[in-house]
Amino acid sequence: MQGVWKALNGKKSSSLNWKNKRKDMSRATRSHHEHVGYLSNGITIGEANLLAKQQLGNGLWFINDWYVEPNPKRRFHKPELEKALTDCKTYNRPLVIPKMAHLVTNRVFVEMCYQAELEGVDIKGLDLMGGEPVQMELLYRLVMNKSAKTSESVKKKMKELKEQGVELGAPKDKLILAR
Repeated sequence: MQGVWKALNGKKSSSLNWKNKRKDMSRATRSHHEHVGYLSNGITIGEANLLAKQQLGNGLWFINDWYVEPNPKRRFHKPELEKALTDCKTYNRPLVIPKMAHLVTNRVFVEMCYQAELEGVDIKGLDLMGGEPVQMELLYRLVMNKSAKTSESVKKKMKELKEQGVELGAPKDKLILAR
């Protein structure tokens, strides 16, 4: 590692400066190929490119294609994510998501990304892990655990309400009007 550093800079420096240089060096060496970008939060591609440049550094990388989810409020169908992951698998490119924090609780998103990770796709959530791949297995387990607990508590509450005699579901007169 020091040999590489000397070749790049030609001299030694203090340990603090060395740590900063090593960080910049690793950022530049890991960011050297094509990426696929995915947006699902309303930011523009220009803003996303700025975030990517801040996190990935000035290496020889570029975002080959951007896939923008037209309706980020949809929870159960993510057609642009499907296309992006297919592109990643086909061309062996990592997926870059500039703002991923709001997506990590979405079960569909996490399941799709986890499956893609099992198939060899690196997923970089820039706001979570910077330029390093996200640990999708951990996110998957957390989301599935939360989903199971929520399901159990809803079923328990519905059973309690039913035992109390509360009529559940839509009122019958509204169902007739809806037809």
